[in-house]
Amino acid sequence: MLLPHFNRPVLFPKVKFQDFKLPHVPGLKHWEQFVNACRGEGKTTADFAYAGPLTETILLGDIAARFPHTELKWNSWKMKFNLSEANQYVRRKYHKGWKLKDFEWTMKRWQKPSRSLLIRLWPWLVVLLALLFIGFIRFRLLDMPLERDEGEYAYAGQLILQGIPPFELAYNMKLPGTYFAYALGMAVVRAEHSGNPPDAAGGESGDHGICFSVGP
Repeated sequence: MLLPHFNRPVLFPKVKFQDFKLPHVPGLKHWEQFVNACRGEGKTTADFAYAGPLTETILLGDIAARFPHTELKWNSWKMKFNLSEANQYVRRKYHKGWKLKDFEWTMKRWQKPSRSLLIRLWPWLVVLLALLFIGFIRFRLLDMPLERDEGEYAYAGQLILQGIPPFELAYNMKLPGTYFAYALGMAVVRAEHSGNPPDAAGGESGDHGICFSVGP
């Protein structure tokens, strides 16, 4: 039997099986099976009990190809061959700096508290300087109306500060995180210029600060 990966199986000799009808197997989606199995709904057709030994067999073939005309005996429990020269290919050799112990040592060295406070806090200092620069620009433009998105965020933030949840009086397709960030920033600024840059500057500061702390 020839069993291609992306085609129907073929039985040989073809003359003997020319009238044989293959059974119909419904199509399956492996990713859906995996998710359903994680949720406790059934079992995958290629679970780890099947895929593990299959992968092991394929990799053993790769090693055996390095030793032609040589009988290799594999001890699956001990993960060893009867030939020491073949065992060197069972475990990978990591490059310097990529071994687990080297990685742990590097991480411990990086996380040492002996690093100066300035080095550990410089990203936040850069963000703080950027926010101060934005605030300086915005406070010089008090008489300019907010642009579309800023006005939307500031209005939704003001509603939140008044106890009105998002999407009750103002609705769009955006998620409410930006509204809450603007509300937080405006609560800190405590400006009474409804819809003007002091509110927006505080909102932007809260928005950018939360985004930076969460990360990508």
